[in-house]
Amino acid sequence: MNPCVKASLLTLVISAAFAPVAVNAEEVPQIIASSSMAHCQAFTPGVTNTITNRVIGSENTGAKNLGIACAFEVDAATMTADGVQSVTLFLNNHGTAAFDIPCTLAVGPEGAFSYFISKTTTVVPGVQNSVTFTPEDGGSEDAGFGDYLVGMTCVLPPKSIVNDTYVAYTVDANPPV
Repeated sequence: MNPCVKASLLTLVISAAFAPVAVNAEEVPQIIASSSMAHCQAFTPGVTNTITNRVIGSENTGAKNLGIACAFEVDAATMTADGVQSVTLFLNNHGTAAFDIPCTLAVGPEGAFSYFISKTTTVVPGVQNSVTFTPEDGGSEDAGFGDYLVGMTCVLPPKSIVNDTYVAYTVDANPPV
């Protein structure tokens, strides 16, 4: 075989070995879990702020209800089109009587929310309680909210604590090249 033809064929073989290969996209579930102090803060700064941040979470140690806002980070660059699939807060009660904690989830940019969902959770003392928001709560059968921007507000009564925050979504393990 002609040396030029051999060199050309060898070049094709080597090039094929390094060419991107089309593969089926693999979706991998992700959960960003954290103590609430990483994601939540009181509405009111200064001396009227009675949120005490500890490793276990953020507690209202004051005598009045206090609003908090929570914002969550996700890897939007690799997230599938479903967007965030759920947001969960774990709540606790350091008091002696049950109380309600109202929370509202907002999805999307300000002025163009795709979801605005409110829930109230009764929090019993000495029991780990949780509240989860999914698209189903907004009347959708979609797997996710279709957006990566999610935030939440809650009103914490005295002796209430937000322990953990969990944001679930799916990423494409093999994004297109």
